[in-house]
Amino acid sequence: MWTESWAASKFYHLPVWEQALLIFGLLLAAYGLGILLQRHLVRDPCSESETALVGSAMALLAFIIGFTFSMALNRYDQRRDLVLAEANAIGTTYLRAQLLPEPQRSAMLATVVRYTDTRLELFEVGEDLDELRRLQARSVAELATLWRQAMEGARLIQPAPLGSLLLQTVNETIDLAESRRTTYVVRLPRVVLFAVVGFALITAGVAGFTRGGRRHFGISMFVYLMLTIAMALIIDLDRPSAGLIRVTPGPLAYTRAGMTAPLLPEAAAAAAAEAGEVTR
Repeated sequence: MWTESWAASKFYHLPVWEQALLIFGLLLAAYGLGILLQRHLVRDPCSESETALVGSAMALLAFIIGFTFSMALNRYDQRRDLVLAEANAIGTTYLRAQLLPEPQRSAMLATVVRYTDTRLELFEVGEDLDELRRLQARSVAELATLWRQAMEGARLIQPAPLGSLLLQTVNETIDLAESRRTTYVVRLPRVVLFAVVGFALITAGVAGFTRGGRRHFGISMFVYLMLTIAMALIIDLDRPSAGLIRVTPGPLAYTRAGMTAPLLPEAAAAAAAEAGEVTR
């Protein structure tokens, strides 16, 4: 069983740029250690077979990094697709809620607007866990209010099949909220990320031992810089709420901008009060 050490946990929670600098420094240290060992333990120049072995190790490292990068990119694409799907579901809920008679119509529209605003706020919290939990709890409360309003309002819609359509789209909105939450919680296994970094350090040490020296120093630094950038991209893609590569709230923002139906002030206040009661 994988047991995470204190150092590993601290490394994992560092900003991406600090992790990149640390990885690059460790690669240089491993390369330098390989050079020192070669000078003290080996007097003869390295053979062609040893050089070929280093080339094979570098090729294997490139394959592992490419495979891990593909995994992280697929998770990023999944998060982006879910944002679009959720925006479509919320927009459909907003449209179908207008089938309700008053005052149920304005009350449900107010809840949909509040819920959309909450979902947009989730894009701005970064890795503030307290704020993230607060917004997630508010989302759950607003979804509970939305489902109750849909259940009560579906009986008032005529013809009856239109009421079932409203329940269907609200249920889809709830399912997509849970799917998005799961994609933000489930990340690449940490043991995979640490294994990639560890294999890169071993490869750098072996490269320094077999091909170290001034003649290869420049090209080695370039290779290790490229490796660092690739691993930093993997780490960044695996952080949904922080870093440079994040899913944008564009589809949700467009949906929110299109919510122009008039809302009765008393209906909006009632929806806010109901959401507060569910939260408590």
